[in-house]
Amino acid sequence: MCRQARALGCTNHGECRRAAQATFSAISSFWDPTKNPGTPHRNLTLTEEEKEQNLKAITNGGTVTFDPSLLSRDDLKSEFRVFAKTDELPPQHVTLDVPEQNAEETHDPEDELLVVISSAAEREGDNDSKVSSATWYEENSPKNRTMILGPAPTASAFGAEVDALLHLVQEADPRLPLTIIISFSSLVRDLTTELQHNEDLNWLGNPHRRDLREITAHLRARMSRTSFRSENGPHTSPQKSLADALAKQTLEGTVAPSEQTPRRIAPLALVPRGARLQKTTQKVLYRMIMQLEPVPPRTATQYKLEMIRETMQDISGRAYSDDSLWRSLTRQHYPVKILNFIWKARHDAYKIGRYWRHIPDCDLREACHVCRAEESMDHILTECQATGQAQIWQMAEEMWTTRGLPWVRPTLGLVLGSNLTNFRSSKNVPLTGANRFFTILISESAYLIWKLRCEWKIEHGGDPDRIPSPEKIRRMWFHALSRRLKLDCLMTDRSKYGSRAIQTSLVDRTWWIVLQNKESLPPDWFRSRLSGVLVGSGTARPPGRNR
Repeated sequence: MCRQARALGCTNHGECRRAAQATFSAISSFWDPTKNPGTPHRNLTLTEEEKEQNLKAITNGGTVTFDPSLLSRDDLKSEFRVFAKTDELPPQHVTLDVPEQNAEETHDPEDELLVVISSAAEREGDNDSKVSSATWYEENSPKNRTMILGPAPTASAFGAEVDALLHLVQEADPRLPLTIIISFSSLVRDLTTELQHNEDLNWLGNPHRRDLREITAHLRARMSRTSFRSENGPHTSPQKSLADALAKQTLEGTVAPSEQTPRRIAPLALVPRGARLQKTTQKVLYRMIMQLEPVPPRTATQYKLEMIRETMQDISGRAYSDDSLWRSLTRQHYPVKILNFIWKARHDAYKIGRYWRHIPDCDLREACHVCRAEESMDHILTECQATGQAQIWQMAEEMWTTRGLPWVRPTLGLVLGSNLTNFRSSKNVPLTGANRFFTILISESAYLIWKLRCEWKIEHGGDPDRIPSPEKIRRMWFHALSRRLKLDCLMTDRSKYGSRAIQTSLVDRTWWIVLQNKESLPPDWFRSRLSGVLVGSGTARPPGRNR
């Protein structure tokens, strides 16, 4: 090539060689064939059959193998990525501190590493949450490692295992096959069968995205196969039981945490940056924009959260973190209409009270027409004389006392956090049925008060002569609770609702004590047409035309 160039009149002899040398020197040592002749992914990319086996293993709780390959599409348009932040750019030179390996070198299968990661938590989800993790190789091994996180609102058992996993993949010999047992099946899915999806969306919404990207990079840099298995509950392997005990001892303070070791630089060149544009939607892009510039907390919202936290701490002794308070708002606890009501009330989003103070010609709407006080949500739900709140809370107290548990005086903080109460038996066992019934009782009562207020204030213009009568309030209250009872009974049909169905035992524990004429009900009363008869609601109407 050089002779041909000279024959054509080239006078810059050797410049081509020096330019090629400069180009090679700019390549990361991991990709430079002159410095790293071994191919780390040699025979490690999973076949289609192995991927199918992974999917079956995820379902059956088996061992799942990590696929280190970086998938790319045939066409260029599928490779465009967005939101690749500059602070996540991989370094130009990444040094992988791994032992030398001959291309033909093999290892005895007995050299395979089996490592177990476990965690223990104390008051998880509270402001003073404390968690520990344990990385267990074998009994009395100097490699065994323990760690403590917290007290902090963000400390979680899942986060502790992610942190322990990151240290493990940094320190483990990359030449040896590695099997890792962890507690969370969701973490196994994130790093195996759902890895492609997570990387396509740049780990959107995952609070541990930075650590998981580093873990993925280290796993791809390994020269041997890596496998995962999740184990949790009473039926675990002996190694997992020993790791669980070590994590618990660390949390209790009988075992000191290991000395912290500095992290190795992650080979971020092995993980894609940003989200694959072809896989995004308008909703995903909006969430990514919001993630770049988080909305500052609203003062009114923070005030409501602090109110809920103090109320729940007085009742159950737990100081819930902000994250726990928001995650508690699920359809598992509330119907959609009540969920929306509580969410808006927590944000102080309703146009009541002081909202009208500075709007021309609307200042009269600030005060309650009957009580002559500012019409706040607290006033509407616990003080107002026109919403029927006193009668509704009195009926709620009478029904609750049939369970033999102390009544808690309703406050705004209790209403907005009613699903966080934690009544327990004399043996300190959570009363699941009682807690669920209390959530239903408080939320349905509060929502009815709000409905009555809106009907009186909006439809009837706040006319003092149109305040709902006690009989109407009583009828509407029993109708709301009977409707929830009927809905619970219908939701026990597993053939119709599948995994969304409610367990019959949970419905029984929730409603049985407050049912009328229990001695005449069949064992499967929740399938009876007369199942919706509550204590104090009167005689059930007979079915048919003669009711």
